[in-house]
Amino acid sequence: MTCPEPVTVVVAARGTGALPGLFANLAVQTYLGEIDVVVVDHGPRPVIDATALRRWWVPTRVVHEPRPALSHAHNTGIEAATGRWILLTSPEAIPAADWVRSMVTTLTHSGASLAGGRVLPRFTTARTPVLSPEALSLFMPTHWPESPCELEPPYDLSGCNLGMPRAEELRFDHQAAAPGPRHPSHGARELAARVQKDGRLVTVVPGAVVYRSIRPQDLTIRALWRRARWHQVPVSRVLRPHPHNPAGLRARRGCGR
Repeated sequence: MTCPEPVTVVVAARGTGALPGLFANLAVQTYLGEIDVVVVDHGPRPVIDATALRRWWVPTRVVHEPRPALSHAHNTGIEAATGRWILLTSPEAIPAADWVRSMVTTLTHSGASLAGGRVLPRFTTARTPVLSPEALSLFMPTHWPESPCELEPPYDLSGCNLGMPRAEELRFDHQAAAPGPRHPSHGARELAARVQKDGRLVTVVPGAVVYRSIRPQDLTIRALWRRARWHQVPVSRVLRPHPHNPAGLRARRGCGR
């Protein structure tokens, strides 16, 4: 029986605060092949001690990238990756146990050059808030197919859940990271558009799930206003659904998480 090919998970971080949760979930993946992690220490000066990450029993390398754009950090991580498959995520992401296996299976069978998995919210509040679709879309794509398919509207990719074959040698366009407010996943969108323009396949993998933590401080009126501005979305789209509750939120009693 052939052993599944190795996978490198790339994550850019500015400290180790959120990494233990990510590593704990990578350590229990159902994928039978080797999984290693490249942590990109993303900041002017290195601050991550690689020895502090060894306790999670996931082979890890730390590389430093001082340039500010996240595209630089991702490119540095991709260049340092050694696995047959490269998966990108974020420190705050919580991968489901089948994340790696689902992503690699689809990439293998579809021959896609780039794949994007599903992102779901995980609220850290005692009571689960109910977000309007407009508000939730500021945190993650909200439309997903039932099964893997080619990327097309209304589906979208998120930078915290991407996969690619290392042989494709894909790189993010750091020139797209212009100063000022910008959608944080514009890098994934730009990369997908470029891959499709080259006639290569980009696929959506709804079974490759990561959860994105949403904290109470992310749901304040000020935080949502800033996020809407960052996404270049009219603030009215977020505020309109609930005119008497500008954050567009309601707390559902008895639905703790």
